[in-house]
Amino acid sequence: MQTRYVVLIDIDGTLITGPETGQTAGSVAIHRATEDLTGRWPQVPLTHFAGNRDPAIARLLLEDVGEKNPSPERVGQLIDRYLEHLRSEASRRPYRVLGDPAGAVASLHARGGLVGLGTGNIREGGAIKLESAGLAQLFEGMPGGFARDGETRAQLLRAGARELDPSGELRVIIIGDTVHDISAALAIGALAVGVPYRHHTREILLEAGAHLVVEQLDGQLGETIDSLLSAPISG
Repeated sequence: MQTRYVVLIDIDGTLITGPETGQTAGSVAIHRATEDLTGRWPQVPLTHFAGNRDPAIARLLLEDVGEKNPSPERVGQLIDRYLEHLRSEASRRPYRVLGDPAGAVASLHARGGLVGLGTGNIREGGAIKLESAGLAQLFEGMPGGFARDGETRAQLLRAGARELDPSGELRVIIIGDTVHDISAALAIGALAVGVPYRHHTREILLEAGAHLVVEQLDGQLGETIDSLLSAPISG
């Protein structure tokens, strides 16, 4: 099968979710890491995390506990501590799979898609989360764009697409659950596919500019993407 396009998929809220009750491993880990480093438990609402990059979240939490303009080194210290906690928290409160990612990825591969990840997670953190949900083998080598690949979500997505397609000639499709995924996709000239999750409803994702919204990722995704690629795209 000839390679036809690149697909980058978000992790949190698109491929996986947290436990049925209580906070996610990532949320607990970053809060505990902040307390370890500063002696204070941050009060930033969890809604500030959705669609954000891990370093930006770390900076936000440090500022919340009184550290104004934390240096990149200080942010790095918090990220390192976060990874330590994430490994243990993900074993206590593992992530759960949303939809059928294995079926979705297989259907994309069958139609000539190169599939990777496009996420605000740092690469190591994303790997821990996917492993806890049993999806590590699905994205072996963790191809794609991650938090440290750009200062903005658009930059990291562009870097991820170029990693999979160094020529830059293939069409790019971005799949995610927040308006940040959609706006970043549009910023790099990619097709944007939304997956509703929590307060990011179908209507909100379409209003943000999503070319298509699917309820979940499953074995029909390849066919759906084919239909999207063959349809006239406005805007």
